[in-house]
Amino acid sequence: MVDKEQPQKNLLNKREFLASAAGAGTGLFGLSEGTIVKAKRENPANEGKKARNWQLKYHENFGKPLPVDSAPWVRDPLGKESPWYVDDPAKLNDDGKWFEIHGGEDFDRHIESFDILRKRVPFGEDGWLTAELAARDYDENGTPENTPSLQNTTLPHGGRAGNLQVPHDGGLIIRSTEALPRHYRVECTLRSISFGGMRNGSFEYDGRFNGYEKGGCKTNWPWKQRGSFSGPASMCNSNFRDVRFANGYYFLTIVDHPNPAPHNNLFIHSHRKVNMDAYNVTRGGYMSICNPATKELYNYNGPKSTHNAINEIFMDGSRFNNRPIAYNEFLMETECGTYFGENPPIVSAAEIKPELMPEQSYRFAIERGPTGYTMEMSGNFRFIGQATLRYHRDFIQNGYPIWHYNNTPEEYDGQFDQSITIEGEHGSFTIDHTWPSDSAYPDHFIIGEPHMNYYEGEATVDDIRLYVPK
Repeated sequence: MVDKEQPQKNLLNKREFLASAAGAGTGLFGLSEGTIVKAKRENPANEGKKARNWQLKYHENFGKPLPVDSAPWVRDPLGKESPWYVDDPAKLNDDGKWFEIHGGEDFDRHIESFDILRKRVPFGEDGWLTAELAARDYDENGTPENTPSLQNTTLPHGGRAGNLQVPHDGGLIIRSTEALPRHYRVECTLRSISFGGMRNGSFEYDGRFNGYEKGGCKTNWPWKQRGSFSGPASMCNSNFRDVRFANGYYFLTIVDHPNPAPHNNLFIHSHRKVNMDAYNVTRGGYMSICNPATKELYNYNGPKSTHNAINEIFMDGSRFNNRPIAYNEFLMETECGTYFGENPPIVSAAEIKPELMPEQSYRFAIERGPTGYTMEMSGNFRFIGQATLRYHRDFIQNGYPIWHYNNTPEEYDGQFDQSITIEGEHGSFTIDHTWPSDSAYPDHFIIGEPHMNYYEGEATVDDIRLYVPK
């Protein structure tokens, strides 16, 4: 194996962060004027050539009425017969064996006390996009109590967009209907966001706390990683934690399995390849943020932070930061350097300024090319102003692979395969192969909120585009 890059000097303690996080989880086409921060290890002279080599295949501008509200809710039967079943090696499906060996009969009692209702609604040209909605039916009468929604909305300048509204006990994502081509560029424009973080120096605004409604019980019930599963089959079960300390949103993420949909918060952490998201916490979390202007780090929980950071993470296929749930370690490229998820555990690339939207917007893009993945975000960032932050990593770079990068078996020889034994109070099982040699993981993108027991708020998105090589 090639000698690996050396991790940055330890700056902050990781142990307390992991204890906290385990409970939670305008591009090259039409650039605005401003700073363009060139990609790591890319030749800046190639930027114009790259733009010329893409052609637009699909563009969703939300100009046509969305068919989501009129679609019926369908009960998810769970298990292998479910249309939303994923063959997950870690068995973190919503009724999966992972939860059975940790929660035993108590977990069974919890998961059987309500129904999961879903919608799967294709839209856009040729149905190239799919909206996946999930909600809970506590009364088991076919109607969810708290309903996520995806609706058309009109922007102040008169344009149309899609508005996502998601309760903490439901989920909603927009995804590619089919697997993405081998080489592609996908983009999404963010017009507004309210999934936590501070506004004017406070977590309390618009009658909410960190983006959550203040009233009622909002816990991670019935899914969690550790602790007792005993107690009532209720959102108010005191053995489950209040989630309002952590909110977040997935701006654009590539996952490794077909038909992605909202699930419990533990599920997605072993399925991301590359990821741009927000993890807006009010406490805990020994994280840092890069100041792209000075190329210096500042503390996420310090006085300089507004808790509106963007994480740009390449998932490491050779290491796990939380092995009991097969949760990959991080590879993070920033203007402050390259970080490896050790200390600090998360280094965010920059902070956005939500108060500028919708008059201003942010664009997120991911490319898969012949050698690796590139992530890009453009907009008005703190300290640096209008800029494009663009970072590339090869599929295997200096000994660190991007998790499940291979779309076909021919792209990978099995060198990073591992086995993991997962033990719980009520049993154990072994993942014999985390990344077998004959595997293939076609890419799918997701946008939105994929957790059914964490995160709450709303966002407005526009201009979802898919480019393919000319």
